[in-house]
Amino acid sequence: MYDKEITPKDIEKILKLYAISKELVGADKLDGRLQEFTVELMKTLSDTGFLMVFNWHE
Repeated sequence: MYDKEITPKDIEKILKLYAISKELVGADKLDGRLQEFTVELMKTLSDTGFLMVFNWHE
């Protein structure tokens, strides 16, 4: 399991991404900005501890 403490700085990163996501509402799936955003979102969620790796087999 991942037990990283989520800091105010981590929350700030997530809120910045939330603001960017509003700009991408209705964007085409093939829009490069949407793809870049998705990669950045997943990386940030993982790095900050908001997204945890879960071993379903255990």
